[in-house]
Amino acid sequence: LREMVGRAQGSMGWRRPVVGVHVRRGDSCKLKASPGYGMPLASCKHFSEFMPHVRTMRRLYGVSTVFVTSDSDSVYPETKPFEEEGFTFLYNRADRSFLEHDWLLEMRLRMALVDRKQVAEATLVDTFLLAACDYLILGLQSGYGRLALSLASAERGHVPPYVSMDYPWMPRFGMSGPRPPWVRWWEE
Repeated sequence: LREMVGRAQGSMGWRRPVVGVHVRRGDSCKLKASPGYGMPLASCKHFSEFMPHVRTMRRLYGVSTVFVTSDSDSVYPETKPFEEEGFTFLYNRADRSFLEHDWLLEMRLRMALVDRKQVAEATLVDTFLLAACDYLILGLQSGYGRLALSLASAERGHVPPYVSMDYPWMPRFGMSGPRPPWVRWWEE
């Protein structure tokens, strides 16, 4: 895994400092508006919505290299207009087409319609790449975002500067949804 991450960094021309941006655009985004689906606030945003935070990171920390990861290739062309502002965008160019589908990835994994090893490796490599970034802009409703922030914090011994595009860190101890911490949900 370490070698895979190193190869990915080498192929991208990785140079620090780096702002890591995770743009959620996968199967949960397609279903977030579905009645009864339980993820009404999934942070499925256009890349331009992340840029004010990227600009703030540049102003505060002098960083102009941005690693962008997503479960949809549709995100990467959205970064092009911002290159004119002096940003350099890095992407892991490994094939992620197996993530594009109308069915939930979890369902396709259970039905053996996708290669579990391929999914695991792609997810872990992108997570470790994101965790290697000096600054993070991501969604913390996603387990992916929480894991990347946790790994980055463990590696450094402190929480790196980050922006959450949706929830605060560990709302309700990992349970999704905007419920005040004083509500005893287990008694409802």
